[in-house]
Amino acid sequence: MVPLLIFGFGIGCVYALVGAGFSLVFKTTGIVNFAQGSFVTLGALGAYAVLAEGVPYAIAVLAGVGLAVAGGLILWYVVLTPLIMRDAPGYAPNIATLVYLAVVTDLMLLWQGANPNLLPVWAPQTQFHVLGANVSIMYLYVVLAAAVLLGGLGIVLRATRLGIGMRACAVDRETSQLLGLSPRLLGGMAMGLMAGIGGVGGVLIGSLQYAAYDSGVTFGLYGFVAAVAGGFGSLPGAVIAGVLLGILQELLARYVSSDFSDAFALILLLCILVVRPGGLMGARIRFMSR
Repeated sequence: MVPLLIFGFGIGCVYALVGAGFSLVFKTTGIVNFAQGSFVTLGALGAYAVLAEGVPYAIAVLAGVGLAVAGGLILWYVVLTPLIMRDAPGYAPNIATLVYLAVVTDLMLLWQGANPNLLPVWAPQTQFHVLGANVSIMYLYVVLAAAVLLGGLGIVLRATRLGIGMRACAVDRETSQLLGLSPRLLGGMAMGLMAGIGGVGGVLIGSLQYAAYDSGVTFGLYGFVAAVAGGFGSLPGAVIAGVLLGILQELLARYVSSDFSDAFALILLLCILVVRPGGLMGARIRFMSR
């Protein structure tokens, strides 16, 4: 039981990073970025491809994260910004992110092939004992790294001009623009920042779990469930829901079947929304009775 909880906590931290990306981009731009999970794949497979060329591990990691950031900036400036400038219908940017996810998935298939890849372990592969169970310390590193990233993101949002600007755009984009802020620039920064964090998540989990060309779809699904279940736009809610989802997924795979993981995630989301439509930490929502 203990190893399952630790494994689930580790993978749940990656879901939390993806869910935080959904929440922050939505709060800053009003767009649901369904391509958020692809940045995890870009980070992991990008680092693997560069490392295969004999490049030092640290440089390969930077290359993978840089590829993820580039993917986020391309999405924002090449795909989404033209739609925003042309006053496209509100649903158009959301659909565009789905199309972008499909394009990136196909490009990764052409580049890396269909075989999943595993990054070499980037730290000493030692074991620690918890209640009689042996667990790789790599999972602890993943949890600590995710905590640092999410904690740093919280500090950026609360104590820097960039974060204050993002929060201002989240409250009222038109008023923020009148005050001299650029929603498009801040949107690009938010997209690039969360793409980079997603890429780091891919590198972190890439040595513990195989990454394939279509892994972004899976990470995107679980990250989206975490974001919505936690209260869409709530970073703490996305983190809590992501960790819980990772733990429940591991327990389900162990005691029931891993074949039902995706269905379980969606059923869990439906149950949470039925009980609390605003999510775990979102505002309560009142619907019209007629």
